[in-house]
Amino acid sequence: MSSYSSDELQSVDVLVSTRNKERALVSARRNIQNGSIPANRILLDVSSPVSYSRYLLFQKAQTPWVVTLDDDVEVEEGWFDLLKSYITPGVVGVEGMINYEGKPRELQRGERSYGCWDAILRTDVFRSWHPSKWVRSWEDYQIGQHALNYGKWVRIPVKGRHPLNLRRSALWGGKGYRDLFGWRSILFMGKLSAGIVRYALKEDYYGMIQNYYTMKGILSK
Repeated sequence: MSSYSSDELQSVDVLVSTRNKERALVSARRNIQNGSIPANRILLDVSSPVSYSRYLLFQKAQTPWVVTLDDDVEVEEGWFDLLKSYITPGVVGVEGMINYEGKPRELQRGERSYGCWDAILRTDVFRSWHPSKWVRSWEDYQIGQHALNYGKWVRIPVKGRHPLNLRRSALWGGKGYRDLFGWRSILFMGKLSAGIVRYALKEDYYGMIQNYYTMKGILSK
């Protein structure tokens, strides 16, 4: 890969995986204006599963960096400049985490990314990603792990709106783990049990519900 240059961020393709192109186009235009995104093109794709849709969009992108946005996300004013300020040599992706109250930090190996909700990603890195055949959810986990083979992935807190459905996303997450690891997903249940411990010690209701539905997803047909 070539070294980072700020000139590469003068224009970016905006990638949106969606089930409704009309809604996605309205959402993308609103986010481009509100987030001051220097959009070159808006690229939409309705392919299924979403992992394959993400893959196709990365192949179609022509700018050195891309912005990925889900069609149910609303970004804050000045979103692009905020995320861009965290792109330094060695960084290949910056994700904005809505409702995240932590400090900006680098993700570690094995940690889930949520990059395609709203992020700035380096195109050549992600064009070389190829989704596992059976993965129908948690493709962002794969994308984040792929990125760490090439550089740093930074998560920062941002304001905005994303109507996360905890039960649905955790259920999909469990299915994604099952499909990604096959029977080895049984090993992941050990990690889920930590949610029960956190609940007992800290009354972590969010973690408890998430782990419950994740386990249902792993065990579902």
